[in-house]
Amino acid sequence: MFIGRSPLARLGAGLATLLVVALLLVKGTATLGQAKGPAPAAPQDATILYAVADATLSKSAPDFPFGGSTTLKALYDSLEQMEEVFLVRFDLSSLPADAVIDSASLEFYLTAAGGPSPVMLGVYDVLGSWSEGSVTWNSAPSVGTMGLAWWVDAGVLAYKSIDWTAGAQYWLNHPGQNYGVFVRGPQSHYARIFASREEG
Repeated sequence: MFIGRSPLARLGAGLATLLVVALLLVKGTATLGQAKGPAPAAPQDATILYAVADATLSKSAPDFPFGGSTTLKALYDSLEQMEEVFLVRFDLSSLPADAVIDSASLEFYLTAAGGPSPVMLGVYDVLGSWSEGSVTWNSAPSVGTMGLAWWVDAGVLAYKSIDWTAGAQYWLNHPGQNYGVFVRGPQSHYARIFASREEG
């Protein structure tokens, strides 16, 4: 995890998934994200949180853990009978427990893409614990049934973001229920591949 109070603090940090949070108490801004290269510009008083765990889950290798991979994959290939999804988790314990989050966003750095542009991915709350080193398709925790629609274009080597203000506030207020997010796309041909925290 990395926390910075200015964009300069993130230069040279390498690839990472980020949570950028803006706190009303400190007039800041925060962003959650997945990144490659220098992180996206953020307000001067932003707090940057890097993912503490992430993992791809593969339907075609349902018992193999991919937590050490340098990529996070969301894809579907009907010809090859392949589907891949991913999990990401952040630690908000460094933020003031009584903080009011003014804004928060998840930032992911897209490294490769295929299929339609844009494609709609779903971002869901994870409802149970998981370990980066051992989680698999078959052992993955359950996730919420209502997610947020995230339209992701095919422009690679760029950050893709989604607003996560309400989700970040909930995690801060209920730390025992912060299991991260689950990202999954449609069951039609597409691919969106992001840099994982191991890439950094």
